[in-house]
Parts: sequence; C-alpha cells; structure tokens
Amino acid sequence: ALTYGCNNECPHCYNENDRLQMPSLHVENWYKVLDKLGELGVPHLILTGGEATLHPDLPQVIKYANERGMVVGLNTNGRHIAHKHYMTELGDAGLNHVQITLGSCRPEVHDAMMGAKSFTQTVQGIENALASRVHVITNTTLMRSNMDHVEEIIEFLYSLGIRTFAMNGMIY
Repeated sequence: ALTYGCNNECPHCYNENDRLQMPSLHVENWYKVLDKLGELGVPHLILTGGEATLHPDLPQVIKYANERGMVVGLNTNGRHIAHKHYMTELGDAGLNHVQITLGSCRPEVHDAMMGAKSFTQTVQGIENALASRVHVITNTTLMRSNMDHVEEIIEFLYSLGIRTFAMNGMIY
C-alpha cells in the first residue's frame, strides 16, 4: 500500500478513517523496500492503497521495480489514469497490468458505491488503460445496489473492450 489516502469514499472500504492521514513513505524508502523484496526473490508486485495513484512518486516506484525484473501491477479506482498522459507515463515506467474498480455501469449506482462522483473518470481511466500496452482487468464488488444488473455490467465492460474482470474475487 503506497498510501492510504484516497479520492473516493467507498462506504464498504476496508481503509479505516484513521489510516487516511498516515504519511506515505518517501520514494527513497520505497526503493529500499523494493531492494529487500528483490533480495527475497519476490517476482510480482501489486501496488495498491488507499489509492496508489495519489502517491507523487508512483511512476518512479514502478520504474525501479521494473528495472529489478519484477512484474508490476496496480490496483486503482481509475480516476487519475483518466488523464491519458499519466496512464502513458505509468506504462512507459514499466507497469505490466492494472486492475480498475467499476461499481456499476449505471453512473448513479457507481457514484453511490464509490462515495464520489467518479463514473466518468473511472470509465475514461479504463479506456486510457485499454489504449496502452498494459494488460487491463476490472473489479466489481457485488452488493445489493448492483447485483440486480450484473449482466448489464458485464455487457458494458465487454463493450469497452474488457475481456477479463473480477467479481467478488472470482476472475472471469
């Protein structure tokens, strides 16, 4: 977890309020962590948070891990990668795969699940990721608010070009 800060306020999130203010490690400290993981033979790193894209040195962390031969993934809400240049920067740094959380294909349901008006940014983030060389997967947590339209969500994701998605931990 690069940072516990987040630009969403998902009511169902594990990230407790007291964690949100915890400071993130400086990039040099992350380099030390990655060196140690490399020494231990860790081959695959998934960067998460909170929202990992809020860490100011994310591209440098990805590049450093990639240069050490690690497969590097990112779990994100997709809002920051809605900026195409940022998604390109992450791909150029060596990001191998990204998992983007989409609560629903219905904007009002998605926004309620994320605790933020974020649907448009998240979808743009998915589209930018798909346009990159990075492998893209989405994640949807099934809840009462979206379980009645699961097939609609799947069809929406398929229309965007998503071919791999996870729902409640099951990969399809």
